[in-house]
Amino acid sequence: MYQLDLHSRAPIYQQLKEKILRLIMAGAIGPGDPLPSVRVMARELGINPNTVAKAYQDLEKSGLIYSVAGKGSFISGEETLDRQVAVSVLDHLREAIREARSSGVDRQTALILIDEVYKEGNAQ
Repeated sequence: MYQLDLHSRAPIYQQLKEKILRLIMAGAIGPGDPLPSVRVMARELGINPNTVAKAYQDLEKSGLIYSVAGKGSFISGEETLDRQVAVSVLDHLREAIREARSSGVDRQTALILIDEVYKEGNAQ
């Protein structure tokens, strides 16, 4: 469920944050669901517990998860998730559009590409 690309240039903690966000957006995990403990997640992924802790801290700062002392980390409530997911999606879109513009992709082509991505999502 939580697989990462350890050979990617993207930081591992960032990959973990994005993976958790994608699982939330896909409905695989939802409000109140627990996340694996830092140690369990680190062991499963073969990474340092501090890396998992950093990802969890960032997710908590953004409001996507919350922690209960002695109990663990949990996915935030529906309203918080909706707002945070929308903000995160918007951030990702902005970055993708910046990259497309710097690569010379015009608006019409970008819209066609976005439509293709939506179609791929419906086919899965």
